[in-house]
Amino acid sequence: MEKNEIMEKSPKHTNEIIKPKFPKKKIVIHSILIIVIITLTCLVIFYEPKPLDNIDKYEVTVTPLEDGRLNIEYKFKWSVLRGDDGLEFVEIGLANKNFEIGERSENIKSIMENKSGYGVKIFFDQLYFPNDTIEFSFSVIQGDMLCLNNEKYLYEFVPCWFESIKVDEYVFKWRCHEDGLSDSIAKTIDGYYVWEGSFDYAGYQRMLVHYETEAFDDPKTVLYVPFDGNNVKNEIEDTKITFGIIIVIAGLSAIAYIIIDIKFFYINMASAYSKGSGFKSSSQKRHHSHIGSTGGGSGIGGGRSCACACACAGGGRAGCSQKNTYSNNISKKDINNQDQIYSPK
Repeated sequence: MEKNEIMEKSPKHTNEIIKPKFPKKKIVIHSILIIVIITLTCLVIFYEPKPLDNIDKYEVTVTPLEDGRLNIEYKFKWSVLRGDDGLEFVEIGLANKNFEIGERSENIKSIMENKSGYGVKIFFDQLYFPNDTIEFSFSVIQGDMLCLNNEKYLYEFVPCWFESIKVDEYVFKWRCHEDGLSDSIAKTIDGYYVWEGSFDYAGYQRMLVHYETEAFDDPKTVLYVPFDGNNVKNEIEDTKITFGIIIVIAGLSAIAYIIIDIKFFYINMASAYSKGSGFKSSSQKRHHSHIGSTGGGSGIGGGRSCACACACAGGGRAGCSQKNTYSNNISKKDINNQDQIYSPK
């Protein structure tokens, strides 16, 4: 058989370059990651942490005493929203460590100074579960509250706030005095300066009352340190931000993985193409033909291929207060190195 006849009967050889397809397994993985990213994005947008409780009404009534201390009565209407363990106790922050516990409502089993010393821990006579509402009250005699500022007297009092609980209604009252003057926000109702409204998470209200120098005759005072609202933290908002940061990091990591995966696939493909004669069709890879000659033999091989290879523990809730709001006991006569006396008018 002549050489030309042999060539005609041999399968046709082609140099057609076939572009490899991205592996189906990778496509499935990337699709799942994209769905996860979209889902996480929706979670960040619509995620709203749920509080354990709601305060329906929060009342504080303040009566200044002749020695400069304050008689402060707290009243709460408190609803439990969540928590299988039940509400056993609450902690209420106070202005400073100088206080005496007074009367309490009958449904309070015990009340004591909390661990920090800047508040009280109140244990109830029973557990309260979701959909339960409890009304309770207590009072304290709070010392180190009358401030001396530019040789004038004033009280600045910010009742306990709650970082992760909303307050539907608050009413803060301060007994009026003929030589006293409240800030412009307060109303005057039935012999009291009154601040009222509602609080979102970590909401607070400053009660500021000034007194003329004639109101007291050198009482015990403390140096005025203005309230710093920067110390107030919204726990619910902080939780949302933390959750959002975690989700964003997870989403960016997934996107980076997809990009790097695709990039390496095409880098490896280009590298394999440059080293060989290109990607050949699969039919060429499987087919071999031998051409005989008198001078020896040569083989035509197939083409190369490349494979790219996560509130107080124990059933309690806590309210906050600013620490060390007042300091350095002083009086007018201290400035003159004289003994202080207590003789308010």
